[in-house]
Amino acid sequence: MFGIFIFTIIELMLFSLFYKITLVGESLFVIINSFYVVFYVIKKYPKYSYLIIFGYILRMLILFIDYNHIFSVLHSGADTEIFHRNASFNALRGSYDLVRTNYHLFLTWLYMLLGDCRFIAQYINVIFGLGVLIYIFKIIDEYDMNERVKKQTLTIAVIFPHLIIFSGILLREAWCEFFVSASLFYFVRWMKRGGVYSASISIICVLFAAWMHSGCVFVAVGYLIAIAFYHPKKMISKVSVSAIVISVVLILISIVVLTSTDIFTGKLNTFDEEKFQENGMYSEIRGGSAYLTWINPNSAWQLILFSPLKIFYFLFSPIPIDWRGSQDIIAFFLDSVFYIYIIYNVFKYYKKIQFGMSKNMLRYLMISLFILSFIFAYGTVNSGTAIRHRCKIFPIILTMYAVSVSEKRKKMYINN
Repeated sequence: MFGIFIFTIIELMLFSLFYKITLVGESLFVIINSFYVVFYVIKKYPKYSYLIIFGYILRMLILFIDYNHIFSVLHSGADTEIFHRNASFNALRGSYDLVRTNYHLFLTWLYMLLGDCRFIAQYINVIFGLGVLIYIFKIIDEYDMNERVKKQTLTIAVIFPHLIIFSGILLREAWCEFFVSASLFYFVRWMKRGGVYSASISIICVLFAAWMHSGCVFVAVGYLIAIAFYHPKKMISKVSVSAIVISVVLILISIVVLTSTDIFTGKLNTFDEEKFQENGMYSEIRGGSAYLTWINPNSAWQLILFSPLKIFYFLFSPIPIDWRGSQDIIAFFLDSVFYIYIIYNVFKYYKKIQFGMSKNMLRYLMISLFILSFIFAYGTVNSGTAIRHRCKIFPIILTMYAVSVSEKRKKMYINN
């Protein structure tokens, strides 16, 4: 994956030599990059290259459909147009007046470099989407799962509808998904081999994901607890004085980072809603798929009391009792069904795993998943936003599924 990024960055630098890139230039950029991507995948991952390339083609197809407005793509509309128009506005004036999120900032930098290059901007998301597939493959390969589980897990990642959609449209989800996947790979590598390098890179990748969406920083909670208590060489978790000290230090550092800087957790100070509205670039949009609007906790006890229901809705909405029409039904079968199936199997087989790296890995990933679900659940009030947020952490859920099913198959093989 590193080779694809290096090639893409070099290509961006070369194309930036032109004053303003045209659609023909953008198309040439994508064609050249596509040839390299296919060559790289075939050479680097020959056994499963057909699946990865198929996933790449699906994401390119969504990009083509969305960019040319052949038909309306789910989740592409108000937010994507605001991102594009605000970045164009900023780049045209050489300012950062209409920067609301770091994705606005990223697009503004890109548009300042190349001109109005939406096609390339969306293609970069395709590259991130491809990276998710590659890192999921690297995770299951690093864990040394049986071939059937590897193929099944990678196939789910390739065809999961919202991983495809968010990789082809102009939203920040693909960025978050990629760095969460990368962080997960290095965490799995650390669980298996140990080493400061893998632990450090896993946390750095979390911070890159959090730069685009602050909620992703809580992915690191399970990682940090594992780093403090887990011993990779012995494959056991052990409470010790040093582990407790490390945990306290990590918690204090996290509190300092979260409270003293807005780099990862705050909105950019340059956001001015009135200026957005003056230029017709911003509107307050509320989705029609709101749920649990009656829950408004005003104490810690109420927060705890309602959290199971909020988390349930975050993970599985739109659920049948709240369907409002065909869109909710489609969303349920294209998204919620996957989570119901995967999470059910994780908990089904988790309790049957007695010890070892698998048990510990699932335990720490469950901590991250619970914290993330809790945070996102209270920051989400409609199913559309829930779908977007939980897709950011889909690689974690899918990895937990792969580990659980892999252990099940190992037992079946041993018993036979």
